[in-house]
Amino acid sequence: MKHLLFSLLCLAFLLGSTRAHAQNPYKEFGIEIEPLTLSKGTYNEFFTNDSLVRIGSVILDTRNNRIARFVVVDTAYSEATLEPELTVRFLQPDPYAAYYPDLSPYSYAANNPLFYTDPTGKYIVIHYYDDDNGDQTFIFDGTNGSEAPDNAFVQAFMAAYNYATSNGEGTALLEAATNSDLSINLGAAVGDSYAKGDWVFWNPTQGITDGGNAPVISPAIMLEHEMDHSVDRMLNPDSHAQNQADKSSMPHARNMEEQRVMEGTEQRTARSVGEIGAGQRTRANYFSAHPVMTTGSTSTIIDRRASYMYWKNRYNQRKRQGLSTAWEEANMKRYKN
Repeated sequence: MKHLLFSLLCLAFLLGSTRAHAQNPYKEFGIEIEPLTLSKGTYNEFFTNDSLVRIGSVILDTRNNRIARFVVVDTAYSEATLEPELTVRFLQPDPYAAYYPDLSPYSYAANNPLFYTDPTGKYIVIHYYDDDNGDQTFIFDGTNGSEAPDNAFVQAFMAAYNYATSNGEGTALLEAATNSDLSINLGAAVGDSYAKGDWVFWNPTQGITDGGNAPVISPAIMLEHEMDHSVDRMLNPDSHAQNQADKSSMPHARNMEEQRVMEGTEQRTARSVGEIGAGQRTRANYFSAHPVMTTGSTSTIIDRRASYMYWKNRYNQRKRQGLSTAWEEANMKRYKN
């Protein structure tokens, strides 16, 4: 009996020693400490499985960077039980979530990754159609213009960007391309160029002029104009909203935001590339100028045939809507021959 009791005591001592050794993960490095554990050493709290990390449907062993096994994922979940790796979510809130209160701050690409992409969340993302009419994007950061695809819209943008920024101006375009806190999307406008939120829709052949002997302002300058609206909205949302609501600029401009851009970067950039001279203005006021089609994104030469067709299309559209067509008729006559 005494021998049995002695054997049990020895076994208990050996087990305790083994457990104590297992509880010290630093022993292999020659460090003798007594680790603090939740069970005070009663249970082994260090497991080899700590090195196994699940990434999607793969279990990765981080000790040797090898796949330990695969997880069979059943995608037939209800909406209430979707697993995180199967949904389109960021792991942290979108820094621009405040601009999109109707979307989850963790959603990616407006919950529509098949149509939109947001690979970096920064820079100018140029959206265009390839030769097969497929949606494509090119991310421009101000330095990778040589990598731009051979696409008419993308190349028109590159020409306009280089032109507008060539003499130290084009500050809105520079800001959009190089400020890592900004993400501006650029798409082709079907009609007139305009800015909406973090999108700029640009017509690469549409400029403006007051008519007569007034200067013609190129599409590149109008791109800078619209880009300034979008950049200001992203960087200064409060003052931007106030300027949009402030109509005190009438009748010179429809609001203070339009006047800010028109009197600021529009004049400076046009002057820097020689489209207007000293003492000249791009337009007398916001309402005096009218759109014209030019021969290219940096051109100040009016394409009269294209301009006539532009105004004819506007005339037909407004006539169908029962709206006044006096302005359209006047410009159709101006560019008919």
